[in-house]
Amino acid sequence: MKDERRLIIYRDLPNIKVPQLKTFKFVKSNYLGVFKKSEPFIYFDEFVSKNLVENVQFEIQEKDSILKQNSKLLSVNGIVPSKINNGIKSLDSLLMHLEKHLNAEQLMRFSQLQYLSELKEYINSAVGQKKYWDLFVHLRQYSGFDNKNQVSEWLPFASHFPALKSLVESLPFEKVGYAVLFFSNPGSPVYIHRDIYPREHDSTFISIDLNLKPREFFIYDPIQNKRIYKSKNHYSFMFNESDLHGAKSDWQQHITLRVQGSFNEEFKKTIGISEQTVFSWNYERPQDLLLKQYEVFDETDY
Repeated sequence: MKDERRLIIYRDLPNIKVPQLKTFKFVKSNYLGVFKKSEPFIYFDEFVSKNLVENVQFEIQEKDSILKQNSKLLSVNGIVPSKINNGIKSLDSLLMHLEKHLNAEQLMRFSQLQYLSELKEYINSAVGQKKYWDLFVHLRQYSGFDNKNQVSEWLPFASHFPALKSLVESLPFEKVGYAVLFFSNPGSPVYIHRDIYPREHDSTFISIDLNLKPREFFIYDPIQNKRIYKSKNHYSFMFNESDLHGAKSDWQQHITLRVQGSFNEEFKKTIGISEQTVFSWNYERPQDLLLKQYEVFDETDY
């Protein structure tokens, strides 16, 4: 992939604080996978202590009010055709065509909001879509997608969660980066999206379903029109954030801990990898995909 910049698009917004939306186009290709083997998922259960996970469950139940006080807004990025999300338009598609979806009064209110997450939350509510997550809580400092693996500091309120900190620090990272908690919104799916457009990156992480009852999570292959589901037998895993992914609706609230960082050398040997780069166009399977089906769509109003 020689020029990933062609996937980026911009749209001016009627907003003083956030005058421009930066998003990315829809790419139709087979799933990309993780590391050189290009597997859809890697599982880590044997490296994550169930006892520590259960301790975190109790701690969160006892101190949920602290988490609510520190919850932030979260919204997804990128243009995704509504036909693969049961007719639901992606938030960035709505933002690219504001005048079609907001009336004059709503546009005035929209222009007064200060953060991109607020803009997306507002338009999501205005068109009657359910939010994906009930709570989203940063545990360690976040400084952008490309820095998620860099050493990060605990946020001050995390001192109230010693069990959670113990779990994070027990994981097989050479250095621990960003960490976050997701609380699902019961009854709402996570619509298909990408965290980042298809590009080379080294975003390694361990995602843990703290309920130990995994949600039906999948990556989506638009060429095959197929959902590839994570195994129901595993509660800890990793996938490629450049792949389209989502989760089915579930009336149980699921709490997911995601911890970023650089895997230590011993762990990489154990899971059979030598590389740190999660995805590269130089890997055998991505090269094969580029020679076959890889299509970029300029359309923004699906």
